[in-house]
Amino acid sequence: AKLEIFFATLEILVKKLLDWVEDLFRLKSGDEARIYSQEGQKHADRGNLDDAIASLKRALELDPEDKEASFKLARSCAKKGLLDEAVVYYRKALGGRRNAEIHYHLGLIYSRKKNTAFAIDAFSKSIELGPEMPDAYFRLALILDGQKNHKDAIGLYEKAIALNPDESKYYYSCGLAYDADNQHEKAIECFRKAMETDEA
Repeated sequence: AKLEIFFATLEILVKKLLDWVEDLFRLKSGDEARIYSQEGQKHADRGNLDDAIASLKRALELDPEDKEASFKLARSCAKKGLLDEAVVYYRKALGGRRNAEIHYHLGLIYSRKKNTAFAIDAFSKSIELGPEMPDAYFRLALILDGQKNHKDAIGLYEKAIALNPDESKYYYSCGLAYDADNQHEKAIECFRKAMETDEA
């Protein structure tokens, strides 16, 4: 009888030990979410967008408040052409925060969707929050230029150029806007600078 009690006690202790070891190695949901998020980014970096999207969605299932995973997922969806999903995840990444980069990316998506009013709003917010982002000025200028609002577009192109004078596309687009606004001398100067920048 003593032997039976000993083995029963030993069995209970071994089970408790195994449960403790299992708990020790079991991933917390936040850790698991982080692993899926990192894996998703690796897939995205390699161009495996389907795998990236699947991993990042799993990360968000485990941690729905992970704004970084939402941002990564939005970028992967955008690259895949899933524009509506990209908007949803960019908005989730914002989560009530004010973030110039996310507004910029929303502007890109709205531009691709031909939703000009939303694109203008997103790029304007991006500029307001991150006035050092030359490409936000450039993208907003492109939209205004397309609407024949050349004067405002020129001002935005000039701001982009001031922030990044090494980008030839800024000079070239500014030159086209000057030309459309019948300021041909300034247009020629911009085209010359665009060529010089390309040659550098």
